[in-house]
Amino acid sequence: MGGERIDKQSILFDQHARIPFSIIGIFIILGSSFTTVYISGLELDKSLEIARFLESKEIQKMLFSFEADVATALNNAGRKALKEIGRNPVIKSSIGNAETVNYNRIKEIIKDELNVYLISRYLDNMFSDGNYVINVELQSENPIPSKEDIKLETISMQLERHSLPFVGPSGTRDHLTYLVASVNLSIEICFLRDTSWVAVTTRDIVVTSLLTSRYPLLRELMNEYHETINGTFSPLWALTTALSNVYSLTRGFKHFRCGKPLNVMDNRHLSLMVNSGLLLEQSLVFGSVDPFGLVELARKTKSVLKQAPSDALCTFNNQMKGDGYRVSSENLTKGSANVDAGSSITEPIDLFLPLNCSEIAERVLYNISSVNVQFENIDGESFEQLIMFDENFSKTLDEIVQHWANQSFFLKGIVKNLIVNTTTQQMLQTIITEMYRDSMATQVVNRSILDEQWGDPGVGWMDGGESIWCCSSFVPVSKKLVKPPKGFVVPGCALYEERYTVSYERTHYWWRMENHIINGTTVQVIVWHNMTDYRTESVILQTVLVQYAMYQDSCDDIIDILYVNNTLADQNLEDTLDRYLNLYQDSQQDKQKLITTRDNVGVPSLYAIVEGSFSEWVFEEAWSALEDIFMMIHTITLDPAINTTRFPDPLVFIENAKENILTQFDSHLFTYLNYSAYHTGSGFQSVGRKAVYYAREWYVVLVKNMTTTVFCLMSEKINQAIHDAIPSYAGFTSKNLTKTVEDVSYAIHNQFTIPFGYPMSLTRYQHGASLWNETLRLAVDHFPNFLDPFEKTPWGEEEIWTLKIRNRCVFGPTGLPILPPTPFTPWLLTMNCWVIDVEGEFAQFKIIDTSDETIFHPLLGHEPQTYVRELKIITGSNSTLGENTRLSFGFTTVAFSLVPPWGMMVGDIQLNWFDDHTAGFDEEDD
Repeated sequence: MGGERIDKQSILFDQHARIPFSIIGIFIILGSSFTTVYISGLELDKSLEIARFLESKEIQKMLFSFEADVATALNNAGRKALKEIGRNPVIKSSIGNAETVNYNRIKEIIKDELNVYLISRYLDNMFSDGNYVINVELQSENPIPSKEDIKLETISMQLERHSLPFVGPSGTRDHLTYLVASVNLSIEICFLRDTSWVAVTTRDIVVTSLLTSRYPLLRELMNEYHETINGTFSPLWALTTALSNVYSLTRGFKHFRCGKPLNVMDNRHLSLMVNSGLLLEQSLVFGSVDPFGLVELARKTKSVLKQAPSDALCTFNNQMKGDGYRVSSENLTKGSANVDAGSSITEPIDLFLPLNCSEIAERVLYNISSVNVQFENIDGESFEQLIMFDENFSKTLDEIVQHWANQSFFLKGIVKNLIVNTTTQQMLQTIITEMYRDSMATQVVNRSILDEQWGDPGVGWMDGGESIWCCSSFVPVSKKLVKPPKGFVVPGCALYEERYTVSYERTHYWWRMENHIINGTTVQVIVWHNMTDYRTESVILQTVLVQYAMYQDSCDDIIDILYVNNTLADQNLEDTLDRYLNLYQDSQQDKQKLITTRDNVGVPSLYAIVEGSFSEWVFEEAWSALEDIFMMIHTITLDPAINTTRFPDPLVFIENAKENILTQFDSHLFTYLNYSAYHTGSGFQSVGRKAVYYAREWYVVLVKNMTTTVFCLMSEKINQAIHDAIPSYAGFTSKNLTKTVEDVSYAIHNQFTIPFGYPMSLTRYQHGASLWNETLRLAVDHFPNFLDPFEKTPWGEEEIWTLKIRNRCVFGPTGLPILPPTPFTPWLLTMNCWVIDVEGEFAQFKIIDTSDETIFHPLLGHEPQTYVRELKIITGSNSTLGENTRLSFGFTTVAFSLVPPWGMMVGDIQLNWFDDHTAGFDEEDD
């Protein structure tokens, strides 16, 4: 084979389907060469891609680190800014909206703080991982040239806390809680190469951070607290209104019963109420109170109520029960009243208002002519003074009480001098007189002709007619009593019968034609001939009983009427028949006309109402019956459950009292009327007994109607009195006041507990889903700890009145009679009102977030976020931005008191009752 020549053509075009191994090897070598080159190219591309990926990941990691670091710095700068703004917030500003000014200050502080940090850390290749560096780019020599490059957004969270109805804020409320800060930065990324670097890229990035300080929440809670303590309808106003009314009602009763305390409304006690309310509102808004405020409240309460002195802290510890300090209205109401009256502090005070209708029932029977006013001093000396009970009584009594109070004599009691109500006596006479009446009438029951004679002129005369019959005379034939037997006398029955013979005459005209010679001539003429006719008739008259003992819808219901009841000594209208007959004797024209008028049979006439006589016992028994009913009405007592403690709204109290009294009244109606004692079932025992019964009914109905009317008038007068007492500047109505008293009194049950502190919950919701929860604990610190209206508070270089109170007794020392008493009208209540003005401020008020992510302090290690309100000028960049202001409040409310009429009345007796104010108001007036 080696010597053979190879034919290339044959190799290429060989049909044997066999390839020599040498050829196959060549192809393998060539293919491997191509593959090697291709794979090598792929490996090179992959290597470059991996290098670029590693480079990008390294840069991204550096960017993450950069952003995280700047975000942390942004948070730190923001917390520092919020710390500053919280300590010195602008509340009033003359350069724009105060909150906008504060937000601009926050941005400015963040900008300055963050610029220092960025320049010191992210310039001159200081931030490097050995391969790459990140530098911030400067604009106007700073990474952040303007505060406008910083954006602030708010995050709201739902706050949940303990609350009380009507006197606290909403238990669940959304509040702005956090700020989110964003800053725009320009950065440059460079690649290090030996001692030089090469810029890779530049970027604009936005770094965002949640500022972990709850400054917005503290600000909102401070504003919310201000809303709860300031102005009409605020929770503090509602609480003070309710407490002051419980106070005035209780002390008013004590004053009514013993003449002391001299002043029902006392500013010392009002200051305790206001301070208690301020602490309660703190606990409800912030979940915490100033602990020294509680200590001072306990100490002041002991001091004002003149209890055994003790160390303030010990007093506080003794008063703390459970989780809080219990404030009981009894300390300020019953306790203060007893202390000021010289009684034991625990002595019970009867708060029951003995409202009933006995005074109404008494005024129907008796009027008041005068009163004996009794006075006594502490030495037991006493005297009485007579005062006429007229339209000037209230004014006269007011002046006399005030005069003798100035001489240390106090009203001990008032004794009424009564006289019989003559109007009621006249009414009884009217009822009796109307009862002792009946009505009778007379009718012709029969008329018959006894004889009739016509005059006869003879033959030839023609009947020319006649005139009417005219009575020529009548003669009584008989008169007799026909009254039915006892028990059968009924309306319509005949009582008396009279018979008469009546003579009548008439002219009868007759005529005929006759020949008469007139002037020599025979003429026929009519000739008349008049004759007289005579008739005699028998006429029977009967006197009938129409009705008797008519009164209202009752009549004809007396047993044995028209017969004397000898047992009861009652004429029983027996004498009325004779009186009727005496009215219509035969000489009476109307009776003569009835007798002589023909054809009037069966028509009653001569109708008359006849009064009968009655014995004195009827009036005496009627009056005695009314007195008996009065004594029974006097026993009606208001249900003790209907009292001013349960129904502090006087209008609601009056309405419930009215319903209770009328219900009891109705339940005794059967006894009051005592129907069976006067009516046997078939009729009243006598006219007199019926008169007594209807006198009872008149009295009972009158007292009931008067009770309804008087109670309605009392409600109107009370509402009007409160309306008149409310100053025009107060901003509420009498309905607002009474509704608040009722609602809040029920809400606090006359006592409340001020918790020392408790955690509150914060929850972030988004689209209804909870994102995160936090626990919030705040601390409160204010100065002074107790707002004292009697001493100035030193603060810096000034002294300020932190509390000013004024109360004015509207209706004087003896109050306003409800209704105004006269000798003829009932007097059921006495009322007085006090207008209370309150103004106050804290020299400094601070809230502290004790559970926040605190700012590091090199010495203390812990520096929480605070929010402070105090009087302070706020400056920035050498210019005045505005001022921080003190937390202040003010409102006006009205307290009232209701007492029975016949005692010490109710009102302040001290000389300045018309304007009792603390010294701070004097300086304000100056």
